[in-house]
Amino acid sequence: PGHVSINQQNDKATILLTTGQQPGALVDALQPLKERSIDISTLHSSYVPNTAFEMRFLLEVNCGLHDDLLVSAINDMEING
Repeated sequence: PGHVSINQQNDKATILLTTGQQPGALVDALQPLKERSIDISTLHSSYVPNTAFEMRFLLEVNCGLHDDLLVSAINDMEING
């Protein structure tokens, strides 16, 4: 992933994630959530304007922003990006 942004609402968090347009980019970006069994309730995608096919993904996860599992997953997402 190229960038991760986060927003929280009760026991849900919203993550804005950008990736390049290469095979497996989204799978790789979501792997830290899978490893921690964090459920994705919403996933939207769009191209980032004025880029070489960079993708933006909006995810809503069923996990609070301050939950240790989500904090750890986000750290891994940022490190791997």
